[in-house]
Amino acid sequence: MFPRLSDPYPLQASIEREFPGLVNGPGMLLVTAAPGDGKTEIALFAERVLGRASGTSGLAMLLPTMATTDAMHRRLVRHAGHNWRGMAPVARLHSLAWLDADYTPEDLTPSLDNPALVSEWLRGAHRGLLAGIAIGTWDQAVRAVLPHRYMAMRWLGLSGKTVILDEAHAYDAHGLQRTVILLEWLGRLGVPVVVLSATLTSRIATSLLNAYRHGAGHPPLQEVTPTYPGWTFTDHATGETTSRGPYPSPRATRLDIRTHPYTPTRQATGDDERSRRILDILQPPALQPRDPWGGSHRV
Repeated sequence: MFPRLSDPYPLQASIEREFPGLVNGPGMLLVTAAPGDGKTEIALFAERVLGRASGTSGLAMLLPTMATTDAMHRRLVRHAGHNWRGMAPVARLHSLAWLDADYTPEDLTPSLDNPALVSEWLRGAHRGLLAGIAIGTWDQAVRAVLPHRYMAMRWLGLSGKTVILDEAHAYDAHGLQRTVILLEWLGRLGVPVVVLSATLTSRIATSLLNAYRHGAGHPPLQEVTPTYPGWTFTDHATGETTSRGPYPSPRATRLDIRTHPYTPTRQATGDDERSRRILDILQPPALQPRDPWGGSHRV
């Protein structure tokens, strides 16, 4: 699936080794790891495993911002070219997608020369999720849980796909509430889901998993403590939940903490002891500018 990935990280290797044996149909996979630990590759591999077991042939990836959506769209186009057979249009779903000349050329007729090109009909309002592969901002799916005229069309697009929610930690309180409702409906419909996050608290992780489980008809879990890096999978049919991790991270670094005591003063001025110490830390003497007479001064 990934031609350039010859030496997977321990987290990726664990998913490749253990996850397929746990999947007998739909379910929800929660992956927690720091940025750069290969969560995107894990999500695409899990989509392949879950899709085959569940009978879903499409993919919907949802991100919190337009900028991350644009960058991920280019990755998905390359991924589809390597792993999907035939025409695989990759729809980009947000309000400013049409501004990208590569995504919106003058001729919108799909061809073998550009199999990822999305036809003009799929670019219409509320239709983008009907494409085989759709990547968009988070609100494109969340609008399906809001009562409006075309919500059924959005559910039609989501129900035949594996849904990937990236950066689940980026939502505010309102967004989290809507995400919980979305996961409950996805669980009710038996849609396989992959949730990715770099910093997810135990409370939020438990609420997301329990929302999917509630939709699938299973009792809530008491508490889920995410591991970093690690993953948790709950099965849609049986409700059995499996957690793995933490795994060693090849990007682990050592953090040294140094304290610099100072005597506080009542008046905060630019020349007090605290300011001098901060300047000394941020601007080492070797990098401080020097005046023409050979002395040094602070800026």
